[in-house]
Amino acid sequence: MYVLDTNLISILERRGTEANLLMARLINIPSTDIYVTVISYEEQIRGWTAAIAATRNASSQVLQYARLLKQLENYCDLSILAFDSNAAIRYEELRREHRRISSPDLKIAPITLVNDATLVTQNERDFRRIVGLKWEDWTR
Repeated sequence: MYVLDTNLISILERRGTEANLLMARLINIPSTDIYVTVISYEEQIRGWTAAIAATRNASSQVLQYARLLKQLENYCDLSILAFDSNAAIRYEELRREHRRISSPDLKIAPITLVNDATLVTQNERDFRRIVGLKWEDWTR
């Protein structure tokens, strides 16, 4: 079971060399073994709603809303893991240990841990510090 971090979802959406490397790995994994988290969905939705709010006229918002809709459609095609009570308990433990890691990352990590999955991320700096978390970078 693999969990894609938010940054990898963004890479896939932007396409390019890193996306090609990632796709080369994903193609060999059964789709039933690939997941994202509700935390990634939240992070991306916050980004798009901020972009919409920063756009000052309706005609400019058309593109932003189209991107928001595409985001929703993409997530409808994915298997999404919840931030459940087990993840919340583990999150509180991690938060006490790792105050310098962002809250979204500290929520993705326990979701991955309680599901005994491997996190696929480029964020080695933060995730390598979390004991017991399995992670890999498929973009190198």
